[in-house]
Amino acid sequence: MANYAERFTTQQARKAVCELTALAPPPREWTEGTEIAIPIGHVRADEIVIVPPVEQIPVTGTVIADHD
Repeated sequence: MANYAERFTTQQARKAVCELTALAPPPREWTEGTEIAIPIGHVRADEIVIVPPVEQIPVTGTVIADHD
């Protein structure tokens, strides 16, 4: 019974994370002089992305410039 409860809880948590990620606006990057949206799953380590003011994206990173 405990294993079932653990699996159920884990599945529900994964589902909730996926749903929250789907609600987030996509990050943007500059490609050939044009700003384009990219899927969150395509953001890679050491990649620079653009996040407009007030928006948030579900990735861990460092702000390198702030232009309000």
